[in-house]
Amino acid sequence: MKLLNIKEGDYLPEMKVIGNNRKVYGGAKAVVYLSRKIWWARPIWALSHLPLIMNILDYIYEQIAKKRYCHGVCEI
Repeated sequence: MKLLNIKEGDYLPEMKVIGNNRKVYGGAKAVVYLSRKIWWARPIWALSHLPLIMNILDYIYEQIAKKRYCHGVCEI
């Protein structure tokens, strides 16, 4: 957790992924990074290189991340 500079139990507004090069990816960029590593998710990685697609992925990620701590209380 030192690489991410967070303490255990801290609230994270987005998912974090540490890449092979020790670079930290967050949010939709983390999803795109992981999608490159999974054969059936590669279309997400390929589409992310098109204009405006990262903006759309960022928006979708933010909408999902806002509700991830609802634990069945909020509507999706």
